[in-house]
Amino acid sequence: MTPRQRARLLTSLGLALASALAVTSMLFAGYLDGLQLQTGDVLFKTRPEQTEPRVVIVGIDEQTMAGLAEYGRLFTWPRSLHARVINNLREAGARVIVLDLLFDVPAPGDDELAQAIKAAGNVVSPIAGDDSVREIVLGQPLRYARSLRPLPALLEASVARGHANQYPDDDGTIRRMPLVITAQGEQVPALSLVAAARYLRRPNVLEGPVQDGYLPFAGRRIPVDELLRMRIYYLGAPARQPRTEVIPLISYLDVLQGNFSPALVKDRVVFIGTTATAYADDYWVPTSRGAKMDGVEIHAHATATIVRPAFLEEAPRGLTIGLVLLFALLVGLALFALNPIWGAAGALLVAALYLLATSFLFEAQRLILNVVYPLFGIGLAFSAVILYRVLFEQREQRVLQAVFAQYVPPAVAQEVARNPDAIKLGGERRVISVLFTDLKGFTTFSESVEPEVLSQVITEYLNAMTQVVFKYEGTVDKYIGDAVMAFWNAPQTQPDHARRACLAALEMQRELARLGEQWQQRGLPRQYMRIGINTGPVSVGNMGSALRLAYTAIGDSVNLGARLEPLNNEYGTWICLSEYTLAEAGDGLRTRYLDLVAVKGKAQPVAVYELIGLEADVTDARRQVLERYLAGIELYRGRHFASAASQFRAALELGPKDGPSNVYLQRCLDLAEDPPPEAWDGVYVMKHK
Repeated sequence: MTPRQRARLLTSLGLALASALAVTSMLFAGYLDGLQLQTGDVLFKTRPEQTEPRVVIVGIDEQTMAGLAEYGRLFTWPRSLHARVINNLREAGARVIVLDLLFDVPAPGDDELAQAIKAAGNVVSPIAGDDSVREIVLGQPLRYARSLRPLPALLEASVARGHANQYPDDDGTIRRMPLVITAQGEQVPALSLVAAARYLRRPNVLEGPVQDGYLPFAGRRIPVDELLRMRIYYLGAPARQPRTEVIPLISYLDVLQGNFSPALVKDRVVFIGTTATAYADDYWVPTSRGAKMDGVEIHAHATATIVRPAFLEEAPRGLTIGLVLLFALLVGLALFALNPIWGAAGALLVAALYLLATSFLFEAQRLILNVVYPLFGIGLAFSAVILYRVLFEQREQRVLQAVFAQYVPPAVAQEVARNPDAIKLGGERRVISVLFTDLKGFTTFSESVEPEVLSQVITEYLNAMTQVVFKYEGTVDKYIGDAVMAFWNAPQTQPDHARRACLAALEMQRELARLGEQWQQRGLPRQYMRIGINTGPVSVGNMGSALRLAYTAIGDSVNLGARLEPLNNEYGTWICLSEYTLAEAGDGLRTRYLDLVAVKGKAQPVAVYELIGLEADVTDARRQVLERYLAGIELYRGRHFASAASQFRAALELGPKDGPSNVYLQRCLDLAEDPPPEAWDGVYVMKHK
């Protein structure tokens, strides 16, 4: 890992960690708790409904209200009606009868009702704390300074009593049931807890104090919060919504008239309460879809939660913090390793998998994982890292790309900007193909024209040559007056770098010919260009001083390439390349051997070739010249100088302007008159750079 990559990784992880800490502080402050509760409601809405036949509701519904309209309002009904309902339920074998009706005001038939309650021996009566004097102290049950209670005779006849209070969350939804309250200094268990205790035939309702967030009950541990509230495991939607039957509901009128099957209530917990909409004893619950749930139905669901048992546990805060940290760091790693699009896809995948795990654990383990804070952590970490990359890294990339776009093609500049570490400070050893150009006689031309004309010509020339280099994805190293230095295989890896350099050289000559026609039309002379190409190992990278850096290449291979460019003058050629470039350039190029040259500064001679063009573009006349030339070279190297001279003359007859044939003809004539020593190796020693 490069230093830059390491710094980028640490920055991504640092921003992710900071995001996780910010979300954790929000978790402790409870800023998103309400949203978490509402998100948890989705878990209830998306699972199949369940049934609980051990709990039954006898509801004072619209049918009952219509059938007993002669008695007026519910609280003016003769208590004998309620006594008859209790008697019918007792005779049908109900195990527990729970009243969610508060008879706190004397009315006709109270004695008859008290006798029915006492005879049943299994009736639980309600107590209601006055919400207007409620006090909340974390770690203790809800406190009520006043409470409403049934008439003493009715309460004394009951087998037990329980509170009927509901305690909605801030959004008005009932999600939890206070299992214990303090009413006028007395601890009172919830109707649902008392009903479950009586159903399970427990001698005591409250079997011990809360320990580590759990209330002991009937060999079970009921998870409770700091107000001793239990999460209700709602089995389905409110009875008012179209649904399958979750908790059996029997009309109060049918029970009063004995028009029901005893099997519906035998050995069951039977709640008696209002279900008619006129009484407004209803609340929003997690399974609501546009309809509220009656209070008596909520008590029934709470009882079912305890009896089944189906206790819901909220994930510990420590687990939520750990998930926030884990997901944020995963996002940081993903955005370090991937581009923003794939990083976003990775973040969405993590979020989707977590949501699936949340749903699975809710169904399998009844564990409510915190959804909001971990997902918010993913979003915040993603936003922080992306914002940093947009504001800092991408700005830096744009600057770097703009700088490199002056030297390399746009595609290469983009790659370098994405991965600046590919350009090593101080250079790296790499095999490249380097190309040098120079205009023949340009100094003389520059002295003969006005500076403005010279500037225009050199600009047109350098623009054209640069575009050709960029076309073949080369890097422009520098301009030195009218000379150009370019190379391939850095900073971007190019396995065919030698061939690219050769093709670029051929097209540069064609572009110069095109420019020459334009210059001639403007009254300016044509220009001619020499090119030298070499391939070999160099040191390439950012080099220079503390005040100025340049992306360049240095080494013997660069020096050889620079020597090959003026070597064209010796042979009357325009593109000269080394044996090393020829070995890497591949097929399809037409070249010819020029000489074995010992350039200045190098001890070992190098075979040098002329690049003529593409094999397919060479004319038949040109091929005949080359055949004579190659025959002459073979004779020359065999020391048959007179015979070689004849071949070179033949080549010149076919191509009078063939520079290499003319050079070798003169050389053969000289060597024929003054033969070289026996140790002659055919090496031409270059006298100048």
